[in-house]
Amino acid sequence: TDVWSVGIADAADLSKWHYDGTQWKKDPQRVSTNLTTVFGFAQNDVWTSEAPGGRFWRYDGSRWNNAGTFSVPSYSLTYLTNIWGESSNDIFCVGAVSVSGGSSYKGIILHYDGNNWMYVNIPEERVVFTWIRCDILGTGKYYLTAERTEPTGDTTKIFELNGTTLKLIYETANELGA
Repeated sequence: TDVWSVGIADAADLSKWHYDGTQWKKDPQRVSTNLTTVFGFAQNDVWTSEAPGGRFWRYDGSRWNNAGTFSVPSYSLTYLTNIWGESSNDIFCVGAVSVSGGSSYKGIILHYDGNNWMYVNIPEERVVFTWIRCDILGTGKYYLTAERTEPTGDTTKIFELNGTTLKLIYETANELGA
């Protein structure tokens, strides 16, 4: 009875939709035309972010409020592709940063501790992180999917994150013309 959906739209009032158990309605509050992910803990605690832009918003049950902006020095664009957490004091957001034109890019992992969004200091990876979840065994490890796009073809990767240690555990290439 309480579902949110977001996406990229021509107008900011078309980028967020809410299902109340009966019908889908567009949310009239304008925040961004580039929303890419949404995740909620309760009716009054829903988060969304954008790509490009690097901004976060939090829904308090009646309106969306600015919840921060993230950028990395020397990179002009921030793409936030997935947001997920175990509580509103333990949220992760993943994506990538790039220079204009995309010639240089790297994956980013952000963590929110209830007060601030912080960059998780990981080794540089030329990927766009697309998804993050915690393991179901409670070991504190997180698993991420990622895409690497090159002129010769794309590669899908899966990483394990343990603190700030990032370990590649799977990859498969999709070569052009193969």
